[in-house]
Amino acid sequence: MVAPNANTFDLTIPRRPGTNDFNGVAKIDDSSEPPDPQTMPNAAEWNTIEWLILAIGRVMPVVVISIAGGATPSVISFPCARASVVVGTFTVTRNGAGDVSITWPTNTFPASVSTPVASLNGSADGRITATNISNGVRVYTFNAAGTATDRDFTVQVY
Repeated sequence: MVAPNANTFDLTIPRRPGTNDFNGVAKIDDSSEPPDPQTMPNAAEWNTIEWLILAIGRVMPVVVISIAGGATPSVISFPCARASVVVGTFTVTRNGAGDVSITWPTNTFPASVSTPVASLNGSADGRITATNISNGVRVYTFNAAGTATDRDFTVQVY
């Protein structure tokens, strides 16, 4: 595969970057005209940058969604790896007290590589859990007594 000349998260079928996106991470310096180490990048530097990008791409969340809880939960913010995502990309559904699903269209993000990580916003009293669902995540929030309660939260999607 040839490097796509694009952010791999922005492709029609988004994906995390792989070695093929960097033409095998196998740059070599021209031995007859080696780069000046003071003024030019060299192959070792480029390969190191590429390996670092690959490592980050494997472990980074594809989107971090903050939700204002309540009877009508809504997206507060959503920094993500894909440039074309807008607030309208997400459908936020309150399934019941303390139970919110956030979904998006197929091929918005690469397939999840781990369980989402969720945290309560503004208060440490209570608990939160999150799970992957088809094209989305489902988040459950509880007060300190363990009762399902609408809360503000943030979820990192991997």
